[in-house]
Amino acid sequence: EHRVVRGESLQEISKWLSGYDGLLPQAASYALKQAAEGGNIRDAIAECRQRALSFFERQMLILAAMVAAAPLLGLLGTVFGMIDTFWAVSQTGVDTANLVARGISQALITTQFGLVTALPGVFGSTRLRRMCRQLELRFMTYESHLSLVFQKYAGE
Repeated sequence: EHRVVRGESLQEISKWLSGYDGLLPQAASYALKQAAEGGNIRDAIAECRQRALSFFERQMLILAAMVAAAPLLGLLGTVFGMIDTFWAVSQTGVDTANLVARGISQALITTQFGLVTALPGVFGSTRLRRMCRQLELRFMTYESHLSLVFQKYAGE
């Protein structure tokens, strides 16, 4: 009788994996369980990989929207500030210097806000994309290793 059928070797591997937290050990445990029940280990890992990466991709979409919107909000504030500035210039008999300064200040503050918000988001989204690529590569490595381990135990 094969060890796979009895589950001794795969059970030991699964027990060892259960001591670790994280996506990859959970995916490996799930894949080994699926394989022990007659499923395809590569399909199980691919399913876990797709679920994990789709979660991160959704988060990246949200971050990308925020990064894109921040400078536009800053630009909108700049437009409002410039409108105030031109309105102040059009007023005669009013202390226009203070009104102009206030409008320019509003324009600059909102522009600064947009840039200060967008720049870290650009760096964060770049880092998140790199982490997703690394995670995908690690999933693929796990998939190959688990397939080899499963074949080894299935062949005994």
